[in-house]
Amino acid sequence: MEEWCTYKKQGDFRVPNDKLTSLRRILLNNAPHMSLNYLAKATLAAVNLFPANELVIEKLETHLLSQLSELPTLKLLQVYRTYADFTESDMRRQLYEESYKLLSERAGKTELPSEVVSLMYAFANDAELFKILENRVFALAEIMTEKQLYRVIYILAKSGRRHTELLEILAFYLTSKGWPPSLETRHAVNLIYACCVLSFTDQKLIHRATSHIVKCNLDLNDKHVTSLFKSLGILRWNRKPILDKMYETFAKLKKDDVQDKLVENAIRTAANVNYLPERARKMFFSLVTPSMVAEMTQNRPSELLDIVWSLVTVRAASSKVVESVLKPDFFEQLTAKAKGLEQSQKLAWCLKLMNINAAAELQLLLYNGPRLPEDFTEQQGIQLPAPKNRPTAEIVLKTLSSIAPKDYVRSNVLTKDGFILDAEIVVNEVGKLQHLDSINSPGEKELYRMAVKVLEFSDLTLGHSIPTSLHTMAKIFLELRGCIVLMIHHTDFDAGANLVNRVLALEKMIKAAVTYWREGPSDDLESGDMIAEENELEKTKNGDETPRTKTNRIDQRLGIFVPDISKDTTVDILKQHFGQWGEVTDCFIDLKSAKRSAFVSYSTENSATQALAHNPHNLGGQDVTTYRILSEADKRRGIGITWLKEPVEEWQLKIYFESRFGVIESVKIITHEKTGEKLRAYIVFKKQKAADQACWRRLHSIDGKIVKCRSMKTAKLQNKQREEASSDHESDRPSEVQDQAQSI
Repeated sequence: MEEWCTYKKQGDFRVPNDKLTSLRRILLNNAPHMSLNYLAKATLAAVNLFPANELVIEKLETHLLSQLSELPTLKLLQVYRTYADFTESDMRRQLYEESYKLLSERAGKTELPSEVVSLMYAFANDAELFKILENRVFALAEIMTEKQLYRVIYILAKSGRRHTELLEILAFYLTSKGWPPSLETRHAVNLIYACCVLSFTDQKLIHRATSHIVKCNLDLNDKHVTSLFKSLGILRWNRKPILDKMYETFAKLKKDDVQDKLVENAIRTAANVNYLPERARKMFFSLVTPSMVAEMTQNRPSELLDIVWSLVTVRAASSKVVESVLKPDFFEQLTAKAKGLEQSQKLAWCLKLMNINAAAELQLLLYNGPRLPEDFTEQQGIQLPAPKNRPTAEIVLKTLSSIAPKDYVRSNVLTKDGFILDAEIVVNEVGKLQHLDSINSPGEKELYRMAVKVLEFSDLTLGHSIPTSLHTMAKIFLELRGCIVLMIHHTDFDAGANLVNRVLALEKMIKAAVTYWREGPSDDLESGDMIAEENELEKTKNGDETPRTKTNRIDQRLGIFVPDISKDTTVDILKQHFGQWGEVTDCFIDLKSAKRSAFVSYSTENSATQALAHNPHNLGGQDVTTYRILSEADKRRGIGITWLKEPVEEWQLKIYFESRFGVIESVKIITHEKTGEKLRAYIVFKKQKAADQACWRRLHSIDGKIVKCRSMKTAKLQNKQREEASSDHESDRPSEVQDQAQSI
C-alpha cells in the first residue's frame, strides 16, 4: 500500500486509471484502521492524486483532522506545508488552520533543535512566531550541532532578521572548537554571505570561514563561490591569504571560461578592499572586452559606470574603457535608463564621472578621448547635502574652528575631481592656519593648501580604518594638484577628549603633514599619534598647566559616577540625595556626553562606600545604578561582564578568567538592592595584557553559561592596544593580520 500512496504528479507522469481505481478502493477500506503515521503519509500523498470533492479524500482528511493533535511536530509541519497550497475546500482550510494553531503552541515548548530549525524555515515570514523560535534557539544553542547552528544563521540572513545577541551566541558555539568538519566550502561561503547581509562582523567566524576556503580548491564558476567576491567586498575583509587565493585562482582562468558576472564582482571587490595583484590587474585589460562594454552601455549603463570607476580606483582602466563613459551622450543615456531617479543617486553618478575624468587627465597620459565639460558641475546642478551621522568629523570641524576664525576653514568641499572633503584650509611652513584667500595673494610664500578628510567608517581591520581605494585615489590626485592631504582616522582622534587636548592633537597632525610634504617622513612627528592621556597635566610653552578634565576634579577613592540621569535632575537634587550618606564636597553634571551623567565626591571613603551599597538610587522618578570612579590604571586592567541568560558566581568568574588569562586582583558583582538580582560584574587583573586578551573574545562560556566581556578602558586606548593584545592570543587572532600591511 505504501508504494501506491507515494504516487504523485510529477511533470508529465500520470497514474493510470486502473491503478487509481485500485488505490481508491484500498484507501477507502483501510482508512479507519491505519496507524496515525501512515494515515498522515497516505493523506498527504493522495492530495496530489485526487480532487478535493472525492469521497476517499474526504474520508482520509476527516480521520486526519480528528487525530491531528497527536501527530509529531515534524509530521504536523508537513501537513501545514501541504495544505498551504491546497485550501480550495472547507476541510482543507480547517486542516491548514488547525495545523498552524498546533505548531504555534508547540513552538515555544519544543526541546528538539531539529524541530526548531525546521519551524524557522517554515515560518521565516511570520514575525511573531519567528520571535518565539529565536527564544528557543537561545535556550537550545548549546546542544545544537554545527549544521543546525549554520542553518539558523543562514535562515536569519535569508529572512533579513538581525538579532545581534542571538548571532553572537551562534557564532560562539560554531567556532569554539575550530572549523566544524561537517561544514563544506559552500557552507563557509554562505556564512560569509550571512555576515554580509546581516552586517554582522564577527571576526572569528569570518576568519575561520575564509581560512577553510583557502585550504580548498575553488571553482570560481560555481554560483556560491562567485558571490564570495561580492561578500568580501561589502565586508571590506582585507586579509591577504583569502584575497591571494581568490585572485590567483581568478588569474589562472582561461578567457573563455570567465563569466561576465564573475569579472564584475572581482573588479568591485578589488576597489572596495583596495587590493589587486599585478597579474589580476593585467587580466582585467583583456577581460573587459569591447563587446562587454557595448552590451553594458546599451542595457546596463549604471553598472558599466560602476565597473569603469572601480577599474580607475585600482589603476586597471584602459583608455578605451574610460572613453566609453566620458562620451557626451553617455550621461543622458544613463539618466534616461533610470526611472524615478533620486538626487542622491544622480550625485553619486556625477562624482564617479568626475573621478574618471580626473583619471583621464592625471593617470592615463596617452588618453586623447572626450572629457567632461569644464562647467559640468553647474550643468548638472550638483549640490552637496549636509553630512549626516559623522560625529568625529563634526568634532574635528569644531576643533578647527577653535584654532582659527571661520573664514580660515571651508567645510564640506567638492573638488573639481569629484572628491568630497570634510574641510579645506591653508597653512604655512610650520602648520599655522592662514586665511583661505592668502594663498593667491602676491608676496605670500611657503603657503600650502591642505585637504582634511576624516575616515569615519567601520571595517574589519582590527579597529583601524584602512583607506579604501577611493581615498587612496583621492590622496594621489589631490597631491598631484599640489594639495597636502591630511587623513584623520576616527580611531586616532579622541573625539571625547577635552578641547585643549583635541586642539593640541590636531595641530600636531597638521604640522606632521606639512613636515612630511616638505621634508619627507619624520621620526618626531607622526600624524597618527594618539592624544595624550587626559589625566596627565600637560605643560604649555609658558609653563602653565592646561585645565583639568572632568574626572580629575574628583579623587577616585572618594567619588562615585551617576550615569543616565534625567533632564530634571539638577546639581542641588544630587547634593540633597547623596548627602544622606555623608558630606558632599563636589558635584557636577557632564553635559558633553551623549547621555547626561554626574560625578559626586564625598569627604570620606566610607561615605562613598555607603552610597554605592544603596544601589539603585531613585532620581527623577527612575532607578539609577551608581559606580565607583576608577583610576585610568584600573580601567586599563579591568573588564566588565554581563550575562545573556543566567548569572554566574564570583568564584566561577575568578577560576575561569584567572586560569586562562592571568592573576586577578578583584572581582565584584553588582546586585539590585531591592530584588537582589545580579546585574553585572567587574574584574580587575594584575596586568593589563590579561584584560586585553580576555576582551579579544567577546563571549565566554562558564559552566554552560554565556557571558559577554567588554573592556573598561577608554575607546581610544582600546583601539590603540587591540592589535598588540591580540598577538599573544593565537587561538583567537586571525593569522592574516601579520600580512595585513603588505596587502595594502
